[in-house]
Amino acid sequence: SSTGPGAIELRVSVGRDDDVASQLGDVCGLEHLILGLEGAPSMDHALHVVALLDRVAGLETMRARLGTSQYITILNQVCLHHMKHEAIVGHVVSIFGKLCTAEDVVIIEMAANVPYTLKWALQTHATKTLWEGCVMTASRLVAGRNAARTGYVCEQVAPELVAAFRATL
Repeated sequence: SSTGPGAIELRVSVGRDDDVASQLGDVCGLEHLILGLEGAPSMDHALHVVALLDRVAGLETMRARLGTSQYITILNQVCLHHMKHEAIVGHVVSIFGKLCTAEDVVIIEMAANVPYTLKWALQTHATKTLWEGCVMTASRLVAGRNAARTGYVCEQVAPELVAAFRATL
């Protein structure tokens, strides 16, 4: 069972230890986990997978594996499909922010229209945690000297960021 004592103990270990998270990603096969998200999986399944991916996305060894066009597109689709579920949305937004530390991944996230997803997430869930994740992701998307990209991200996200910030005060 995904909620039994062993599963809970495993999630606690993954939350504390980068080596455990990395090994689990290798054992589970991140590629299989992500591909298993295609086709609108159940909310519980999606939540467990994106929570694990969120944990490992911050590891340098995993960013290159996760930052592909196929995987970012799948994660974006999962986020849009499960937009009413704040935990899933929060994990996916966090993953996007952790992954877009390199220009090639920023280009992929822009092609997947992540700014639109951030906008919709902020319109749906005006929470402090989600706001912070959207700020991190948007700020990384506008890094660099691409005026068109900066303009588009700001157009999509700025009004929602301001409204969500006011809502969290």
